[in-house]
Amino acid sequence: MSLVEAVRAYTINPARQDFAEGWKGSIEVGKVADLCVLDRPLLDLDPHSITDAEVDLTVFDGRVSTSADLPATRPANTFGIKRYAGFLRPRK
Repeated sequence: MSLVEAVRAYTINPARQDFAEGWKGSIEVGKVADLCVLDRPLLDLDPHSITDAEVDLTVFDGRVSTSADLPATRPANTFGIKRYAGFLRPRK
């Protein structure tokens, strides 16, 4: 599986399975999104080095929850987020 296929398997494909691709699953105007911005282009990385990427910004529930440019007021885990292979996902 390629890295692009893996990202789709984690984002748009589950939204399609839920018949929810009209409002989530991809970054588009009008859609909801919990996302992170990495310090380097994800698709340029060797899949084995994704965990070396640092998170510069996290948007959770429509608000910036962590940012490399903002003073740390709360650790990311207080927002119910954990890091997984360069991605952030809600805790279960």
